Amino acid sequence: MQTNHLSETNQNQTKSNMKTKTILSLITILGLAASASAEVLIYRGVDRVTVDLSSQSPKVINQYLVVDYTARQVGLIYFYANKTGKFYVPGAAGTVHMSSTALAAGHTASLISAGSSYDNSPTDYSESLAFFRGTNTTVTIATTPILVQRNLPRGLSGTGTSTGSPGYFRNEAFGFTLDAKRTITANNSNRTIDQAISDIEAELKAKGYAQ
Repeated sequence: MQTNHLSETNQNQTKSNMKTKTILSLITILGLAASASAEVLIYRGVDRVTVDLSSQSPKVINQYLVVDYTARQVGLIYFYANKTGKFYVPGAAGTVHMSSTALAAGHTASLISAGSSYDNSPTDYSESLAFFRGTNTTVTIATTPILVQRNLPRGLSGTGTSTGSPGYFRNEAFGFTLDAKRTITANNSNRTIDQAISDIEAELKAKGYAQ
């Protein structure tokens, strides 16, 4: 699978000079379209950003992370407000790496990782990595037509790093909590990951966020 990075054009659409190529965008563009039917989990959280250059990028960015653990796909929408208004960056489902690991006392954890790079020239390049982890527990993902529960994370934490031209280094610390209401609503309506992402974007638009 060939991965791509968020283009400079898309970055300009954030309207906040978020010129660095973030881990957030990395996850939204990693690959294949969602399957026709899926179970989705919707998380809400924040990204705390540390960047080593002068930037008007927000230091704390609100996010929705939509995950289909079966299809190994994620989609990320982030949104923020600054002095000029309220804005969001649209997401798109992409395929990432997922695995699980055994913990003490019989528990398990889910792991998500994503990486991206491009190298157009010695002065036009970017490299990014992101990792997420969450301890599995029983979560309800649907209530109709039958109750559906899965052994998956109720929360996810993670880190991200990106670097590239013209010279920057960016660290990100992620924290997500399952949005139980949105998750159940999406699965009760048999929404795919792409549809769940579109629903969230529609909500943000209705609240006055601009792309």
